[in-house]
Amino acid sequence: MDLGLYRKVIRELLSMESINYVHLQGWGEPLLHPNLMDMTNEVRGKTYFGLTTNGLLLNERYSDKLISMGINVIAITFAGTNPSTHNAIRIGCDFNTLVKNVRGLIKVKERLRGSTKVIASYIALSMNIHELPDFIELMP
Repeated sequence: MDLGLYRKVIRELLSMESINYVHLQGWGEPLLHPNLMDMTNEVRGKTYFGLTTNGLLLNERYSDKLISMGINVIAITFAGTNPSTHNAIRIGCDFNTLVKNVRGLIKVKERLRGSTKVIASYIALSMNIHELPDFIELMP
């Protein structure tokens, strides 16, 4: 979605009294959008704002930007509790990089004393549901 259309949609949404949360997810990785910081600024301070990511781009610099901007929620999606399962389901998403980036995001949040909620979500499928108890143990 281009920035102009996004701004129009956000203005319309925020004019409705019942809208109290905007969350970017689905049909593409939000962290790849070239205008994500502008999109975040458009909503910041006006309503609760979050996004869901596969976590691969959450290096220290990007994590620092997101936490510093005061984004309310960053949800990171897992599809397994080990490289074999996760990488088979999320083609092109490296489990070890994901875990490293999530741990780094949490360290950045602590260092900056950020209030961002970091949420780990799990894609439960028949081929990975047996790992759900391990997922709970994996998360800090």
